[in-house]
Amino acid sequence: MIHVEKLENGKYRVVRGELLKELSLDWSVVNITELRKMIEFALTFEYSIPLLKKYKGKKISVYEGGNHLVLLEHNKGDLGLLRVEDHNHCGEGQ
Repeated sequence: MIHVEKLENGKYRVVRGELLKELSLDWSVVNITELRKMIEFALTFEYSIPLLKKYKGKKISVYEGGNHLVLLEHNKGDLGLLRVEDHNHCGEGQ
């Protein structure tokens, strides 16, 4: 699943991954750090997210890069469940 949101600052946010359909968040929050905090808070209720049950007892975190967020398992890497990317523009060939 992929969600594209045009932000107030003119950037485009692309959210993708299986976890997208499990989280009801305001993806239009411009500040990516604030969005990371919202995702982390939502993950504290992981017991209610069926997709995360197989990761019970594992250390899951949200990595924040310069313009992206990725859901990681400690010492394993990207789970491929959620990725948020901010892009300066959107157009043909992008």
